[in-house]
Amino acid sequence: MVLTEMDKLRTVLQALSLNGEQEFTNILIYKALNLKTDAEKTALRSRLRDLIKGGEVERVKESTYIYKPKVHFLRGDGYGRMWKIIRASSPTFKIAEVAALAHVEVSFVSKYCRFLLEQGFLSKSGKSGQRILYAPTKKARDTIDTPYPPRPIRDPFAAERKAMSNLARIFFEEDLYQPGTQNKILKHCRTISGRFEKDQEES
Repeated sequence: MVLTEMDKLRTVLQALSLNGEQEFTNILIYKALNLKTDAEKTALRSRLRDLIKGGEVERVKESTYIYKPKVHFLRGDGYGRMWKIIRASSPTFKIAEVAALAHVEVSFVSKYCRFLLEQGFLSKSGKSGQRILYAPTKKARDTIDTPYPPRPIRDPFAAERKAMSNLARIFFEEDLYQPGTQNKILKHCRTISGRFEKDQEES
């Protein structure tokens, strides 16, 4: 699967806006995507206009915007988006690919895939490096309606995701040489590393 330019832009906007909580500017997006040429910046502004037309982005003043992630998510629930991507995968897919395209957490996709494996909708099909490859079965191809697990799957990494969004904004907007900025970076890094260190100790 290939991540489209619009998918990349949505991912960046989620991070820069702290998932819709803060405003961002064109310049901030240029830096985040490392856009240098006029052609690249023009293409970015065109995609941004498309998001404005669709209601996902709102212009609050000249070259300043706010992102509305719920507008994109409400076009289809997470399970529905994942299921469409999984059924369309040919011949195989990785969990991270589905997460990126469906705009959900990797852990969410992982748990959903375990459910689909148990129900016979997926089969394991080798590895790509260290990543397991999955393939939709005939049962999946023949099933249009989204299979739902018996209980909702909760996002276990909400705090870590928020810390990562804060880090992205700090790196693009603040003076990294300032002690106060460095303290904020360390705080968010501890939030992220602490979670995974705990998981390692318990495994």
